Amino acid sequence: MISNIINTLLILTFSLIGSTGVAQDTINSNFPSKPYNGPPLSQELKDFAKDFFSENYKFKRLNMIEGTVDDALFEAKQQGKYLFVITSFGNQKRSITDNAFRALDLNKSLNEFDFDNFLFYECNFSDYRNKYLFWAFNNIAYPTGFIFSKDGRLINIIVGVDDISNGYTLLGGFTYVQNKSFNNRLNLQGKNAINFIDTQLSAFQTLLDPESKTEDYNKAYNAVIDSFNKEQYYFNIFLAEQLSKKLGLKEQELIYALKLKSLESDPYNRQLFDLLIEND
Repeated sequence: MISNIINTLLILTFSLIGSTGVAQDTINSNFPSKPYNGPPLSQELKDFAKDFFSENYKFKRLNMIEGTVDDALFEAKQQGKYLFVITSFGNQKRSITDNAFRALDLNKSLNEFDFDNFLFYECNFSDYRNKYLFWAFNNIAYPTGFIFSKDGRLINIIVGVDDISNGYTLLGGFTYVQNKSFNNRLNLQGKNAINFIDTQLSAFQTLLDPESKTEDYNKAYNAVIDSFNKEQYYFNIFLAEQLSKKLGLKEQELIYALKLKSLESDPYNRQLFDLLIEND
């Protein structure tokens, strides 16, 4: 009886996966979908099936890290491994991000790839502590994949569930960068965008680190100011203001504060402002 129930639930969950419409070609190639032809199921049983699948699915090879994005970066540095971050939002079961992880894990073309050199982390933006990643990227779209080097520097960005789950970056060498624009509010693309965003992430992490010293703030400040030559947006101006404050540069702090004020008429920037002030 119990085995029949389990089999029914598994058939149901696989059939549900086949109907998501998310990265359909990739997901279908990894999950052989079987139609459910049994008696109608109650909504309660359908919900139970989703929870059953989500809670019992175990990644076979991906070394998953729990906690915040900072915890994941710290653990990757400690272990001397690359970190593959895939973004999500909310607590949906079997979300588009979950499907990307599963497809990446089961992708037959990656069978020979050594995942032991990578840690994997699902960066849920509903956790406030992870939000600075999309502040830097100037977007809250998901899933987006970020690959960090062993010393915690951003070296690649992969946009979209298909590219993530196909693992093209891993197959082609994870430092290979497609020179394409990203779905965000920045005008940069390819390596220029990666280097630009890495500067902002590093500067914000310097601000968060209680052990940062004057030389660290000065290095971060100069890097942020240099990034203005590529593009100015709310987040790097905010960083310049905060770093000016840390360095006691009163005149520059006022200049950047006024610039931020002028940008707050944009509702998107206003939303960022409210969140950043809470974090300050």
